[in-house]
Amino acid sequence: MAGICYVAPDIAIPSPRGASTHILELAAALAKLGDEVHIVSKRLAGQKPVEEIRNVTLHRMYRWPGGVVPASEGWGTRGNDSRSVGFESLGYRLYLQTFNAARAGFFAARIIRGFSLGAVLERETAFGAGAFASVITGRPLLLEVIGPRSSPFSLSRCFKLLAYSSLMVPNEFRSRTEYVEAGVNTEIFKADGESRRKLREKLGLGDGIVVGYVGTFQTFHGVSDLLKAVELASRRRNDLKVLLVGPYSQSAVKLAADLRISSKVIFVGPVGYEDVPSYINASDIMVAPYNTVGTDRAVHGIGSPLKVLEYMATGKPTIGSSLPQLTTILQDGITGRLFPEGDFKRLAEIILELADSPVERERLGKKGSSMVNEKYVWSTLASRINDLILEHSRHTRE
Repeated sequence: MAGICYVAPDIAIPSPRGASTHILELAAALAKLGDEVHIVSKRLAGQKPVEEIRNVTLHRMYRWPGGVVPASEGWGTRGNDSRSVGFESLGYRLYLQTFNAARAGFFAARIIRGFSLGAVLERETAFGAGAFASVITGRPLLLEVIGPRSSPFSLSRCFKLLAYSSLMVPNEFRSRTEYVEAGVNTEIFKADGESRRKLREKLGLGDGIVVGYVGTFQTFHGVSDLLKAVELASRRRNDLKVLLVGPYSQSAVKLAADLRISSKVIFVGPVGYEDVPSYINASDIMVAPYNTVGTDRAVHGIGSPLKVLEYMATGKPTIGSSLPQLTTILQDGITGRLFPEGDFKRLAEIILELADSPVERERLGKKGSSMVNEKYVWSTLASRINDLILEHSRHTRE
């Protein structure tokens, strides 16, 4: 098996972000197959520089050479925007794409040499750090493309692109692209009646219908549409409540107050990854209301929708907006429900339809869970990555 350096210096691990979940779950799946995996990740104040989690070694680096990152890079302070903190500054963006990418590349190269690792896996938001490490060490580069921010250096250097959507890949590189699916940890994301009972009792949810959401509150996640839909739906069903889990919810709290539904909305804040399944289990209907209109995601859409897979694996009927990245997972009326992006009135109607039909909720939940367990597991993606690295190694020797 290959020794792999997974280069993602912009992501703090662990954290409530889906990116953190994706990286750690994929790395753990690779380790389970026998790979030695080292991750280069972002270091926050209070985190250890080196730590082993789930048989994967994390090597953390501060984003600034001087040490501790600003407090704004921690949990719960990110603005309601799809850009990272500080990206409004052109100078800061250039710093990340040049000097910091080179720093991270040299940092990764020392790890690769020190542990005799055989390949580099770069997340595209590393802005070329993996490509720097690949050049320095001579190791092959596999580029993982979640969004449209790939460095031209990485695109030209990699032997293969791993992409979750064709919308994220420049046309000239599509012949070198392997389209893959993300996964879900079905060992922890599963139906659990006991955790449902305990959490509903703890939160005082009673016997009413609970609509759930897990994630951040950036504009393109569409939580504002969900709140507007709940305001409409609650006019007919007074027992409707909303459970919102995740960081950066300040603007959503204000919107709920403006809509006069604060009494129906429970803002949980960020929770540990291992606690997320309990909140999904406590809900009756889960929603992924992505709305990219007017955001920087409008052209390329979203990345890999992990939350949807987690909802479905837990056996919950799931509603999502009709983005290309969702329509292959949520087949309307079969494995879930879809509504036109941004159409909160239609979302309200679907919520009411499911709220009124426990039989339909159970049917969709079972269908979705069965499909996810069969197709969307991390071991499948990890095996494909190993195969690609081995194939490249054989071709290089030939």
